[in-house]
Amino acid sequence: MFRVVAAWLLGCCMIGSAAAESVTEPTTGMTFVRVPAGCFQFGASSSELSPDSKKVCFSKDFWMSAYEVTQEQYRKISGDNPSGSSQGDRYPVERVRWFDAVAFINKLNSKSGKTFRLPSEAEWEYAARSGGKLQQYAGTGELDQIAWYMRNSKYTSHPVGEKRANDLGLYDMSGNVWEWVQDCWNDTLAGTPEDGSANLKGNCTTRVLRGGSWYDAETMLTTTGRLWNDADKFDNNSGFRLILER
Repeated sequence: MFRVVAAWLLGCCMIGSAAAESVTEPTTGMTFVRVPAGCFQFGASSSELSPDSKKVCFSKDFWMSAYEVTQEQYRKISGDNPSGSSQGDRYPVERVRWFDAVAFINKLNSKSGKTFRLPSEAEWEYAARSGGKLQQYAGTGELDQIAWYMRNSKYTSHPVGEKRANDLGLYDMSGNVWEWVQDCWNDTLAGTPEDGSANLKGNCTTRVLRGGSWYDAETMLTTTGRLWNDADKFDNNSGFRLILER
């Protein structure tokens, strides 16, 4: 059973004139935020459309974790913590392979009886852009107010949720750690399904990461920025967040 939490208890965030909904999942204590259905131009964070952009529509709301998966949460489910020198319960788990994230999700699904998964690349960008708004970074204000990156991080990750959330109440979608998504790597967005589900065609030995990290310059933190890595490899700054199907 889920406990619905008033938005003002978790940090107020607004969608239009209504407060955003959030739920707390009891197995992990993770907070999930409702991302409202809608359409957006995937791959275009400004009014100047890229040739690579594509219209994507979500027919129903979805629920995304407000924070990156923490080391405490990862250890609770997986029994270990692969993170390097940046250690702490509230720090995002790092040094995670795509396959590690999937293994974590499988264990979590088994323990909780619920269905968690990685976001699709389109879901990730739509949520980062506060429901498809034209936002260069995941939030409003100066970049230092919303992201940990090379200019302010001192080259280490930081506890989740210390920077300003975006308009949906999602934290650290720009910066802190790169976040794995479901999609196989493709050079363009042309093959992305119009319903916003994951593109599972292309080079599936490599998978997509989004959002930039504590190690990166601001050019890597944009809501449309993309990176890839082999699914069986990690970097010191790779982590993930979850979708909860309800």
